[in-house]
Order: sequence, then structure tokens, then C-alpha cells
Amino acid sequence: PHMPDCYIPSHAFSEMNLTEVVLPKTVKFIGHSAFYACTSLRKIDLGEYLMIIERYAFAKTSLSDIKFPKSLKKIKGEAFDEVVTLRVMDLSKCTMDEISNWLGGAEVNAEIGCMPNLETIYMPQGMTTFSPFVNMDCSGLKNVYVGKDVKVMNASLNNMNLHFKSETAPEINSFGFFEKITNCTIYVPKDGNITSYYAKFNGNGNKIVQEK
Repeated sequence: PHMPDCYIPSHAFSEMNLTEVVLPKTVKFIGHSAFYACTSLRKIDLGEYLMIIERYAFAKTSLSDIKFPKSLKKIKGEAFDEVVTLRVMDLSKCTMDEISNWLGGAEVNAEIGCMPNLETIYMPQGMTTFSPFVNMDCSGLKNVYVGKDVKVMNASLNNMNLHFKSETAPEINSFGFFEKITNCTIYVPKDGNITSYYAKFNGNGNKIVQEK
């Protein structure tokens, strides 16, 4: 396939004893397993123009702080699998391509990997369907900042703080499966329609709070 002018090839640095990496500012693509099992890698500068992070690119690293550039469009499946040191993942400055859910298969922006110690995630802009935890273990997750463009929630979430940006509440469970939002605190934006949030989220132990 055609590759960007500046990219990190697949497996380029896998299993190396790296602790900190600064990529060229012009890197646009990080290949499959590029830093896989760099178990000492704690920090990386992704540059300013990165667009795609491929599968398993940072799996089994020790990243604890990572800033994602506005240019980022895709994070492919399990890119951060078994990264147990990352507590916050902030994608709020990114406008990422719409995901395909597990039924569609192709792009798996949602399946960032098993990150059991991840506590807070800020979802990117641009996605209209929220299904971020397919095939993931994010058992430590407590705070989810939902993107402003989300119209549909396809996820089972329990005992979390959900911060919304959209004026009206998204739909829940469009596939008719078993997704439920339970025992969560739902934060409605200051100018949001709290009635619509009550209509969608009231019950199941949820608490609804309007931001001041």
C-alpha cells in the first residue's frame, strides 16, 4: 500500500530497551507493533502530524504520559494493549474517523486494548457512535468524557462518571442487544436539555447532574 512520506515501519523498534522517544515532527504513520514490548518505554512525543497508529504499536510498553496531536485520525485495534501504567487518555483534541463496530470489523478505533488501570478517557470528536470498550478490559475506568458528536451509545457501562457535551441525550443500545448504563453519574452540560437526559438515563441506579 502507499505509505506517507514519513512513517515508522512495522516492528521497527519492537522489544528494544527504550525509555523515552521523540519522533520526527513530520511522522504521519506508526506501523504495526512498531514499539511492541518495549517494556521500559515510559514517554513518547508523537510529533504534530501523526494520522494513524497501527495495531499493537505500543502494546506491552510502560507509557504513563502521552499527548495525542490534533491530526490523529485512527487508532487501530489493541494499539495500547496491556499498557498498565497509563491512567489518562485524552483524545479530545483529535477529530477521528468514524469507527466500525465489532460487527463491521474494519477500522477498530474503539478497541484500543486491555488497559485495566486506565481511569479517565476523553473521547475524540467526529464519532457519532460510542462503543469504546469492545473486547477491552478497562476495569479501573471511572471517568468518561463523551464526544460532542455522539448520537448513539453502544456500550455497557457501570459505576462511572459520564460527562456529556451534547445538548440532547444520545440514544442507547441501537442494536437491541444488552447494553445498559447502570449506577453511573450522568453529567449534563450547562446548556443541555436535562429533560432528554432524564428520559434516556433515569433509573438503573443512575444519578443525573447538570453542570453549573
